[in-house]
Amino acid sequence: MQTLNNIFFWIPIVLAIIGIFRLFKDKLTFRAKIFVASLMLIAGLTPLLKLPIDRAIVKHQKLIPPQLEVNMGYSEKGNLFVVADSRNDVPYKARWVICTKDNKVVNGLMLEDVIFYPKQGKRRMQYKEEIDKSKVIDNYLELRFDYRSLYAEEMNFPEGLLGKVVKKYKTIEDAPYRMTMAKIAGALTRLD
Repeated sequence: MQTLNNIFFWIPIVLAIIGIFRLFKDKLTFRAKIFVASLMLIAGLTPLLKLPIDRAIVKHQKLIPPQLEVNMGYSEKGNLFVVADSRNDVPYKARWVICTKDNKVVNGLMLEDVIFYPKQGKRRMQYKEEIDKSKVIDNYLELRFDYRSLYAEEMNFPEGLLGKVVKKYKTIEDAPYRMTMAKIAGALTRLD
């Protein structure tokens, strides 16, 4: 694919150079030859002029932070899920922990970040979590979700490409375990 891009990049330049040489063989006035040669040169150099603009656009896109709506909830089968809905297409890395009071961790610790590439039509990341319900104090759960754009390192970690979301929940005893894909409901109630 890269070779194909290079071919399409160089074709207008080569055609402009060939056109300029052929133009001077034709019987046109000197001014007409200069005018047509200038137009061909501009047409040929357009890809070269476009490169810095494309690079600036890509750099700007890499400075856009991920926009996430993060929640936690139970499915109808009683499985706990961490769900992050992305509002833009910025790829990101995420790591989270579920705690209860006194900062006691009730889920397993993650060994590596989860990488997600949101696309139009596929902007929801969801992961099943197992918690130790015997460690939960006063029916209180807290989701601590850290994320960063995949471009954060490349752009020297500018402010905004890193983020943290903390959501606090109160479990409801004997509540039906439900979580719809559109909204979290049922066994957890958001406190914030």
